[in-house]
Amino acid sequence: MDQNLYEASRKDPFLSAVDLQKEWTPACSVDTVRNRLKQKGLKCRTLACKPSLTQFHRQMRYVYAHSKLYWSVSEWHRVVFSDEKIFRSSSRGALRVYRPVQRSDRFDEQYLVHSSNPVYGRPRFTLCVWMAFGGNETELCEDNEEKEHIFMQDLSSVHTSKQTKLWLQEHNVNVMHNWLPKGPDMNPVENVWAELVRRLEIHWRQTGVRNRDQLWEDVLQVFHELPKEYFENLIRSMPRRVRTVSSKHEGRAKY
Repeated sequence: MDQNLYEASRKDPFLSAVDLQKEWTPACSVDTVRNRLKQKGLKCRTLACKPSLTQFHRQMRYVYAHSKLYWSVSEWHRVVFSDEKIFRSSSRGALRVYRPVQRSDRFDEQYLVHSSNPVYGRPRFTLCVWMAFGGNETELCEDNEEKEHIFMQDLSSVHTSKQTKLWLQEHNVNVMHNWLPKGPDMNPVENVWAELVRRLEIHWRQTGVRNRDQLWEDVLQVFHELPKEYFENLIRSMPRRVRTVSSKHEGRAKY
């Protein structure tokens, strides 16, 4: 039985434990199926989402990486990285996949779905949060505010609109204009989001989420638990990220 479960899961890693139980072991519980797969080295993981890159995206990513190839850490300290994220009180319904526990193959094609075909759960509460950090300054807020140094924002339509550009010009914000397309792997704020989500999931196992206000308070709490060294290490990772994209000739940095 164990070998049949293992082979079926390896053949189609998107099969859930419930699917495998119905097909192969109707007399056993779903938890038994999960335990048997875990003993075989397979554990249910959150599905990786890989950005869909066109040839234009690849070329522009390489151009950006090449232009920043010789930037030092001190130069990256001048950049104020920013991003937005929608936090959800529940991630039920998100697609998961069984893959080997000890292997670093999260981004293998058989274990991921491209961003052009995402699968999301339906949350009960949502909260849109904006974050920016750079150098020795770190801030988390619900509304965008003027920043100094070189302000980095991605190429979403709300950032590239005429109104946004006009506001930034009127407030003399020095914007990084050549940010690469499809660049979440180059934005260290994405790492912060992932760490916050990880900590929130652990926190919510005991407390749950009663309302939107608590969701915001929990996000703030886990954010302020992050040490300053964490943000410093993210900034120090920028030269490595740039070298990775440049050396892979338009490829993706695994961050």
